[in-house]
Amino acid sequence: MRLTRAVLASSKGRIVLAALACYLLWQGWLTVRAPGKLVPGLSRVGADPVDVVVTLPFPPSASKGIFDVNRHFEPKLILKVMQRYPELFADLAPIPAAAAIGPGFVFKP
Repeated sequence: MRLTRAVLASSKGRIVLAALACYLLWQGWLTVRAPGKLVPGLSRVGADPVDVVVTLPFPPSASKGIFDVNRHFEPKLILKVMQRYPELFADLAPIPAAAAIGPGFVFKP
């Protein structure tokens, strides 16, 4: 009882309690409004998805020019990893010869 009175009498204590209450309310709202979005196994039967609209501060076609893959993609790095750690790629399907990269690879769109 003394601890409760001391916490409520202190401005720091009230701030901490208010922050804790806000956090708990936020978690409660998330659990009710978006259960399937947070944890897949938490969803209720018949729960509606949360509608989200993203408004960009710029027009979507703001890119200028064409992205040149060959200027930014260096195949020797992934080839080195594939050669050094083949076990990381063992469970993947074989890459078709037409899609495989190698030394001197050039991307042709």
